[in-house]
Amino acid sequence: MKPTDFYAILVPVVYALLFSLGYFSRTDWNEEAAPWLGEAPAGMSIEGARAQYEYEFPRTIYALQANEELRRKIITTFRLEECRPGRYENNGIDPIYPEGKEVVLEVSAYIYPWLEVNEDGSMSLCVNDLNLAEQKDPTKVQEAEFPYPQHLQSERFMMIRSLLLAALCYMMPGIFCSVGWLWIQRKPLGSRETKVICLLIPAAVAFIGAFVDFYVHGFHARYAMSGAASAVFTNLLCAGVIMGLTSIGKTLWGKPACYR
Repeated sequence: MKPTDFYAILVPVVYALLFSLGYFSRTDWNEEAAPWLGEAPAGMSIEGARAQYEYEFPRTIYALQANEELRRKIITTFRLEECRPGRYENNGIDPIYPEGKEVVLEVSAYIYPWLEVNEDGSMSLCVNDLNLAEQKDPTKVQEAEFPYPQHLQSERFMMIRSLLLAALCYMMPGIFCSVGWLWIQRKPLGSRETKVICLLIPAAVAFIGAFVDFYVHGFHARYAMSGAASAVFTNLLCAGVIMGLTSIGKTLWGKPACYR
């Protein structure tokens, strides 16, 4: 098998494996709602709401069966008020995290929950709809402690996962290919294979992988496209830095034959 074919197969496989580990390790209710409401109620289902516009955020909506006790619990826990018949909102919640459970690398420090109650008593709950942030009065945000802090992930775990997924999207293909080809296999910089393996393959994998990443998570296609373009740029930048360091190192150690 040609080296270019080998990398063209290996890099997407590694990317897909790491992506699946990061994505499927998440259980939405357990991570997002359980610290507020406890164990998932019977009959609960998850409905992802894709962003309708490029500037919007996707939402996770929990479809709940009619349950008056749960309805009161949700309204009380999130301090919701009825803004129109069957619709409950507030001006935002500022979560008070116990020590060691703080969330980092989040878009907003506040959450914006809402609840809709249908005529048959069934409910739709969104724990955090960031699209409502601009409509709310930040001076009326209320602080609230988690009733079930035992369901919170550790700060270190959340930070490491976020950083690893970001590195996967914006750095992994460029670094993986360049380090493997130039530093581990010690291949010459000036060859056609180097350009394909260190530049073309990382750019293609980064674009496709980032687009799929954003789109699977519910972002608008145009947002996913811009995120994919950013991933191409950062991966090429990483590859370029490694290639530059390799060139400097070979020059300092006097191995010009590697450029032929």
